[in-house]
Amino acid sequence: MDLDLVRDLMRGATAWPQSPDPLEATLQGAVRATAETEHIRAMVVTAPSQALARVHAAAAGHLLPESQVGRPRQDGEISREFSDLGPSPDEAVVRQRLSGVVELLLCDKDSPAVVVAALVHAEIATVRPFVRGNGLVARAMERAIIQVSGLDPTGVAVVELGHGAGGGAAYLGALAAYGTGSPQGVALWIRHCAGAIVAGAGEGGRIADAVLAGRLT
Repeated sequence: MDLDLVRDLMRGATAWPQSPDPLEATLQGAVRATAETEHIRAMVVTAPSQALARVHAAAAGHLLPESQVGRPRQDGEISREFSDLGPSPDEAVVRQRLSGVVELLLCDKDSPAVVVAALVHAEIATVRPFVRGNGLVARAMERAIIQVSGLDPTGVAVVELGHGAGGGAAYLGALAAYGTGSPQGVALWIRHCAGAIVAGAGEGGRIADAVLAGRLT
């Protein structure tokens, strides 16, 4: 997709297609989920379940039946996303791991924001609690966590670009390493996320400079 068109869609200069193709539909979900992070910052550490539901509605509300929007998968429902990580866990595992995510966000106020954001991102991406939209939700929650923590209070960092800097194989490989549950695998994933935040901050700074210089509107 043309980058100028993407930019125009994101800033509202061009209307979204009435019948978007799969790429356009995913992009629309990404834009909506990113925008929603501006409204759920406080909720992330006070009502994490509600924050997850709202981000999922933004990311996948236009992709799923209403009955599957904003709630975790139920028994018999599967997610076909992140298939490289293996089959999606069943409903009992989803419920248990989501409880852990909620507890982490509610109770752990002293851990570094990069670590918390990395763990929440990985749990959502590997467990795939929703039928669709898990990657968008995982990355949006990471963004919200680093904002509410004060690490990136203005949301300038383009962390998504940082995750893609090494290509999809690097991102999926780091998630697969996390999924092993080994200390080495978890550490590899956290290092990947830290690098993504640094790279995203650099890109955000370049965009801000371009706007100030009048090269980008």
